[in-house]
Amino acid sequence: MRMKMYVFFTSLFLLPVATHANAPSVLWAKEYGGNVWCFGESVVETDDGGFIAAGHKDNFNRSVDDGIYVVRTDSNGDTLWTREYGGESDDNAYSIQKTKDGGFVIAGDTRSFGAGNDDVYIIRTDSKGDTLWTKTYGTKENDAAYSVAVTKDGGFILAGETTFLNYPSYSVYLVRTDSAGDTLWTKMYSLGDTSSRANSVIQTDDGGFALAGWIMGGLWGLFMRTDSIGNVLVKKVFTLQSLNANGVLFRDLKQTSDGGFILVGDISRPIGFAPGVLLVRTDPDGDTLWTKVYTEALRGYSVAVTEDEGFIVSASNFIVKTDSTGDSMWSINFNGLEGKYLLKSIQQTADGGFIAAGKGTVDSSGVDFIMVRIDKEGAVIKKEKSNQQTAMEGFALSGNYKDNVIYADYTIPYPVKVRICIYDAYGRLVRVLADAFMKKGTYTAKWKTDMGRRESTAGGVYFLRLSANGHTVSKKITIVK
Repeated sequence: MRMKMYVFFTSLFLLPVATHANAPSVLWAKEYGGNVWCFGESVVETDDGGFIAAGHKDNFNRSVDDGIYVVRTDSNGDTLWTREYGGESDDNAYSIQKTKDGGFVIAGDTRSFGAGNDDVYIIRTDSKGDTLWTKTYGTKENDAAYSVAVTKDGGFILAGETTFLNYPSYSVYLVRTDSAGDTLWTKMYSLGDTSSRANSVIQTDDGGFALAGWIMGGLWGLFMRTDSIGNVLVKKVFTLQSLNANGVLFRDLKQTSDGGFILVGDISRPIGFAPGVLLVRTDPDGDTLWTKVYTEALRGYSVAVTEDEGFIVSASNFIVKTDSTGDSMWSINFNGLEGKYLLKSIQQTADGGFIAAGKGTVDSSGVDFIMVRIDKEGAVIKKEKSNQQTAMEGFALSGNYKDNVIYADYTIPYPVKVRICIYDAYGRLVRVLADAFMKKGTYTAKWKTDMGRRESTAGGVYFLRLSANGHTVSKKITIVK
């Protein structure tokens, strides 16, 4: 049994701060779980426009360890029902998905049931959260599932880790079941004496599977593709030495419309190079198209493809919306200390907005299960948040292209170090227009794209980016030649 320290806490107040002038608003941010420690891990939108989120909690009123906790809300975040699942030892939920009949499937690990120390645990419920069936999978060693996906035939694929092959080292673990939870096949993938783990799994367009994770506890990032029966088609290890990485890990992935993939996680780097949230875009074979690092947070947890073919990423206390090349369009900082707010799951909602779930703390007095609803169009937020200023308020950036010259007009509201750069559509730095401490004022920077050399700047889409105080504003410019 794992030792715990319990502390009672008061209610949670999220303080979102938009870091771009065009960032949408936070419609509501709510906490769930009562006077216990709660951890939100996964959230999805329900068919009626509400939400369901899963995680785990400790209960002071019973002599048991972690229990699985699920909360179902309406579209305003008001609780419709809650459920707790598990036994008298540690049971945790890490992933929840909708099923084709309107119910839900929850995956995680259990010490209350099964054959070993920890086993993969899956719970199938109806639309009201009532249990239809539960299953455990695993060995006499340690096994866990961190992700579940519903397959095209109504069955399930679970991904996680097991120590069965090379105890005490972990190996990637996949379990494929039918719609009743009966095992169709299992696969364990060993990478020698090093530990490896899958954090996310999806079914791909061709009926196979793709997963993202890490090796050696985050020393390298891992991407794999398999066929429909788990045979490895592609295995990629990401070291990112070109970015001075000394640690890379992936926590989530999705397939993009071109058959490639988007992966999110973390990158750690030596002193002198900022760590941050890592976003990697690959082709269908896992070969890198581009990488982005967002230094506003340390850990990236979840990514979704948005309706405009861009991406939404949740990280620690930070959400960022990007275009299809990973350039930030807007971001929201939840104004907590790093590690105090962990937004571990995000998806786009049917109305074009977003829902995120995770955990939060208040003055080190407790941990609460939270959900955050973000609007697409920037509707008016609740009154108690209406007086908050944006971190980039007063900054302005515009750009245009004329007669082979790119012009960048920008306004600085107070003395600050400013960097203005031009990037191509692949995220590569093309030109630094300004990189200096500037006084308050309005400025213009320009760059002549054709200097009479044999090779000039090619036509296409480019991006202006203004960076100040750790925040950015981007504008798109099209060069026509």
